[in-house]
Amino acid sequence: MKYKENADPTAPIRLNKYLANAGVCSRREADEFIQAGVVKVNGEVVTELGTKITRA
Repeated sequence: MKYKENADPTAPIRLNKYLANAGVCSRREADEFIQAGVVKVNGEVVTELGTKITRA
């Protein structure tokens, strides 16, 4: 897969993609974890698929 050279590092990214890129799990596994309510962002449980986050 090619990545855009000029990709904006501050642009929002889907949470499942972020987890997969970090090597935590696959995107499908991330979706399952999110739906099960085991993923937290800033201390809050995220259960909605398609949630976007900003990389910090």
